[in-house]
Order: sequence, then structure tokens, then C-alpha cells
Amino acid sequence: MSQNIVLLTAAELTAEDFAAFLDSLGGVLDPGEATSGRLSNGLRHVWLFFSPETAAGATEAHGRALFDLLGQEPRSAFVAEFSRDPSGRSLAHDVAARFCLRWPPAVMDEGDALFVLSKVTENAFEAVAARGAFRVDQRPTAVAE
Repeated sequence: MSQNIVLLTAAELTAEDFAAFLDSLGGVLDPGEATSGRLSNGLRHVWLFFSPETAAGATEAHGRALFDLLGQEPRSAFVAEFSRDPSGRSLAHDVAARFCLRWPPAVMDEGDALFVLSKVTENAFEAVAARGAFRVDQRPTAVAE
């Protein structure tokens, strides 16, 4: 059984942005797919999907609260599916931290709870990298608005 989190941003992202993000994590695109892929670290796996329509659905579900957290309507969303065990959740949260570093501010929708990810810092990335969750040769870069 799997769970998922939704990562939302006001940035207008493309399938190419998704592929570059997945590559920066050391993940791989699914064969023949530009909008889905997998990140693995040992026995931990997260499946990622680029899902613009999920951003619209999140707006409907959370309304004004989501607008207030992002400062505008969300335009893009990535869905991260992971196994229910703590290691899968941990890797998904690591992905969320990297997402926030690249497209701040970001919001993580985990069930019915919204979390603002604008406070993630370079120090947090260092802690994630120290655990071996990501390739250290490619550091996150912020995308200009």
C-alpha cells in the first residue's frame, strides 16, 4: 500500500522542468514517459509524477488557505508516491525539501494538512545530503521568478 504527498508551487513548470528536477535527484524517467519517474536510494523508492491538473484540484480542495500560503494560485504540482514505511516517507520528505529549494515558496499537501516549505535552507540540504539521500555532485538551484 502506498501514500502520497503533493508538492505545489506558483511557478509555471513544464515536463522539461520535471525531468531536470528528477535527474538532479539521481532519479530516472519511466521509459517513454516525460511526466513520471522514480527515485531510489537502496530499498527506499519514491515515484514522482508531474501533474498540472493536481494544482487545480488542490485549489478547489483548500481554497483560500492555499492561496494565502503561496501568495497566489498554485500553477504546478508534483505528486510523490511512497510506501507506508518510515524510510519511504523520509525519502519523500527529502524530495519535498529539494523541491522547495528549487521553487520557493512551496506547499506540501500531506493528506488534509498543508505545510509551507519556504523555510528550507541550504543547511537543511546539507543534512539531507549527509544522510546520502541525493547525489551530492548536483546542488539545488533556485529558479528566478
